Amino acid sequence: MIKATVIDTGDIATGGCGYLLRLEDENRDVRPVYLPSAFQYNGYKVKVKINTNGEQQVCLTYPINKVYEVVEIADIRRNLD
Repeated sequence: MIKATVIDTGDIATGGCGYLLRLEDENRDVRPVYLPSAFQYNGYKVKVKINTNGEQQVCLTYPINKVYEVVEIADIRRNLD
């Protein structure tokens, strides 16, 4: 399990990128395909197990478009540490 923090970048329809996970050990942000609503809180500390396939997605934000790796969450839990 990897320690991560949920980051709310705002609604996709209004120029945000939705919810991201900031992986603490790797110091990078990834975009989950689906984040359960129980974990959709900005700054929420979690532990996750993710699956990756190398897929990336462009987030259209002004003024710079950002590219995030898309991940599938295999397991997620609240980080109680």
